[in-house]
Amino acid sequence: MKSISIVCDWEKTWDFTTLPVSAPWKTFLTVPTFWGHGNPIDILGDATAQRYGQVTNCCFEAESVDGMLVIVNAQAMTDPTEVAETLSKDLKGKPYPVFAAMMGGLDVEAGRTILNKTGIPTYDTPERAIRSFAVLYDYARNLELLQEIPSRSGDVAKQGSEARALMDSALAGKNAFMEEAESKRLLACYGIPVNRTEVAESMDEALRLAADMGYPLVMKILSPDIVHKTEARGIRTDLGSKQEVRDAYDKVINAARNYDPAAEICGVTLQPMV
Repeated sequence: MKSISIVCDWEKTWDFTTLPVSAPWKTFLTVPTFWGHGNPIDILGDATAQRYGQVTNCCFEAESVDGMLVIVNAQAMTDPTEVAETLSKDLKGKPYPVFAAMMGGLDVEAGRTILNKTGIPTYDTPERAIRSFAVLYDYARNLELLQEIPSRSGDVAKQGSEARALMDSALAGKNAFMEEAESKRLLACYGIPVNRTEVAESMDEALRLAADMGYPLVMKILSPDIVHKTEARGIRTDLGSKQEVRDAYDKVINAARNYDPAAEICGVTLQPMV
């Protein structure tokens, strides 16, 4: 809790609490008036175990405090073992995460053991304690995000009816099968991002769509009777010009007809190459 500059660096990602100015902070009358009045709290170099206990208890009486990092370093006026004994009594069972940075090597070893037995993790440097605090903070925040309920679109009724129409049309088709363009429209109804996929029933339409969509493009055969397009050589990739689209259209259509002369050929699909 003694002020240390590295803690301030984390304020960019953490929600540091603002210290209240009213009761129960009257407890701070026990602290010299020239303490820092900020967060991190500087309880000064002559802090005793009693002052540590008073200030930590005061912190947890404030509604805005839900976690704490206590920094202790051995010096003339501060006995780390007494501080640890006080904190272990005052903080045991608190429903908040509490970390302690005990600096001083062998001089703080006894205090470190006392806190560990109480269930308070200790670290030999503030940096390590802060990193652990940050990991715990991020973990809790990620859990909150996972449990968030996504906002509903304002056009749910329209999207639902369009999705139902797509599914009914597919079920009523020859193979009860949904082509790629239709399946992407269905996903888009529910807000799932998909790459743009357009249907061209003729070469002229394919050229017009290609000019509108830009290059490079992927072209695929569109047929309810040809599910495995690669086997039918019905896919062309990396089409980078109008002429390449023209050539690919002829090759895809001819390859599909050679693969299955009885297949119904509906045209091709075009989509950006990603």
